[in-house]
Amino acid sequence: MVSRFQITAVFIIGLGVLFIRCSLITGQFRTLQPSCSQPLILRRDRIARMDRQRDEQRLNPVFESPNLFWALYEPEVTCPHEERVGNIGDGAKWICDLPSLTTAKSCLVMSFGSAGDDEYERAIAKSTKCDIQIFDPSPRAAGMVEKVKEYGAEFHQIGLGRGRAARGLWDARTGDSYHLSTLREIREKLGYVNNQIDILKIDIEGYEYAALDDIMNGCNANVKEIQVEFHFWDLSLDKRKLSKDEYSRIIREKITSAFMTMRDCNFYLSRKEYNYLHYHKAVELCFVNATAFGAV
Repeated sequence: MVSRFQITAVFIIGLGVLFIRCSLITGQFRTLQPSCSQPLILRRDRIARMDRQRDEQRLNPVFESPNLFWALYEPEVTCPHEERVGNIGDGAKWICDLPSLTTAKSCLVMSFGSAGDDEYERAIAKSTKCDIQIFDPSPRAAGMVEKVKEYGAEFHQIGLGRGRAARGLWDARTGDSYHLSTLREIREKLGYVNNQIDILKIDIEGYEYAALDDIMNGCNANVKEIQVEFHFWDLSLDKRKLSKDEYSRIIREKITSAFMTMRDCNFYLSRKEYNYLHYHKAVELCFVNATAFGAV
């Protein structure tokens, strides 16, 4: 019969192993490691059922409408400690495992797209010791350089992507364009080549599809969690040269391709929230790296 002493000893050893495991992943140069908190619950039966239903309905004309197209994609995993961070309404994001960041000695947040609103990043700074890097090429965000220093963050007037991009929806000026940099180029420039990005936030008004395609190329991005807003538009397309149906079809194909790419790289959808400022044309999504979270 197992004695009470033996049970206690096994319990203490288990706690020791967990402590050592967690201590090893809190250094600055972390690579993808399982989370030290409660593991992510990968709902494989639900994922298989949703994939089957999506395949059956993909060609159904009913789902060609932006109102219903998003219904093809629902959360695939459950985050035990998810939390919505930021103000009520637009700009806030769901973080899958905030407690692991609040206890980490170091962590890295890269946030692309702010339009001058940094409440989300400010909220993260209040509860973590994360290195927070904020990026936005638009004139509207230029004043953030000094503003974000109040809570230890850094701002860079850099856009995410490749090549050049037309000015976005929120700019007063038109007829000009931004220079864009890839995530790899930005990491090299700032000295974060070997760092795991704990949170990668992308809200770049329709350029997210090209950016994600580049980031996920090779599935070696070293990112734990991606919070991205998908839009039912793409500013790189010239709507004047496309019919309404053609434009809608292209956007649906881009969204479908993005979801497939994320899955191929072991990223699963954990949260979906409509942005009610745009209703069906913008959806906030959270993708989590199943490997990094130690999914079960």
